[in-house]
Amino acid sequence: MAEEKKIKETLSFVFLLSFLIFCGCNEQPYYTKIHPIDNYEWNNKNILEFDFVVSDTLQPFNFYLHIRQEGDYSYQNLWTFLNTQGPDRSYRDTISFFLADQKGKWLGKSATGNLWENKILFKQNYRFKKIGNYTMTLEQAMRDSIIPHIADIGLIIERALDE
Repeated sequence: MAEEKKIKETLSFVFLLSFLIFCGCNEQPYYTKIHPIDNYEWNNKNILEFDFVVSDTLQPFNFYLHIRQEGDYSYQNLWTFLNTQGPDRSYRDTISFFLADQKGKWLGKSATGNLWENKILFKQNYRFKKIGNYTMTLEQAMRDSIIPHIADIGLIIERALDE
């Protein structure tokens, strides 16, 4: 009897600990928006827009680009222009996101069938200087005006742990 009680207590503790870890690791992102790409062809004139509000300048954030591409995508990376407009200033970054390693093996996770999904960190522990409305726009900056085999592109902003 005592041994059975001890096993139940241990299992209850393990279950509770697992539950707490699971709940703690599944905090919802601060902001998420995914843009499906029509016909899986991203035209450089198709500028993707992401609007969000910042209400805390002390909280650090991590920024991720969500990319789903088909396995037939012809390049190792994806060059982009990221424009940020805030309450006090605007700026433009040129960012290359790697989707395959040097040997051509796709990075990220295999989604379904021929799709590969990437969540790529591109800005870590960033603190906004001003409270207010922000708009980020993303455009493809590849040499070709139309990039085939891109299923969707998204922006995910998560609260970072304090440094």
